[in-house]
Amino acid sequence: MTNIIVTKTETGYSVKIPFCVSNSFKSVLKSASWDRYSRSWKIGPRSKKRLEQWIAVAEQELKVLQEAEAELLTQQELMKVQKQLADLVQASETIQRLDNTLSDTLSLLKAANKEFDLAKQRHSEAVCAKNKKLKDTKAQISEVCSLEDILDAQQTMVKWHGIKKSYARVNFNEAQAVIDCEQEKLKECGFVSKGMEYLIKCNFNRPDRDRPRDVTHTDLFTESMKLFHEVQKTHDQY
Repeated sequence: MTNIIVTKTETGYSVKIPFCVSNSFKSVLKSASWDRYSRSWKIGPRSKKRLEQWIAVAEQELKVLQEAEAELLTQQELMKVQKQLADLVQASETIQRLDNTLSDTLSLLKAANKEFDLAKQRHSEAVCAKNKKLKDTKAQISEVCSLEDILDAQQTMVKWHGIKKSYARVNFNEAQAVIDCEQEKLKECGFVSKGMEYLIKCNFNRPDRDRPRDVTHTDLFTESMKLFHEVQKTHDQY
């Protein structure tokens, strides 16, 4: 309630006032009584002039209070808007930082993906080259040796290696002899396979040290192929 409302009654006047001027009202109109049902002050007809005088002063006081309240509300609204603006600026800066970080991450990811693709391509090319070399070498060796006999002999060695039976040793030694025979054919052409050399030197009684199953096709037919005269030269040095 912001206005003073005066209503004429049979016994005088009923006055409704804002709470902020109630003290001044009671100090001027001391004979006024409070009616809790109508929530208003009751005064007699002889207090009319004093009421009018008080209203003139009270309205000025209310006007000042209302202006002060309006100014306070305006300041509060301004502070609220300023805070919202500050929050918005902070949020915008945070978003910008995240965007910059994301952009940097994407750039690094693109660069990493490019390097990864190049590495995959190089690896694929290396594998293809290795497979071609293995295929070509096998083709050349197959003109001199029996690849099937070599691989079968290796599997036989793996099967019987270290088994403490006389027939196991016989089978193992026979398989070694097959590989030794094929190695000699290579030597006649000027080459020697280190993989075959390893299988030939495997000791039947030392499965803890010698492992014929670990010899790969690559060991047998590609990188390990050396010119026989180079191997002989190395042996002569010792």
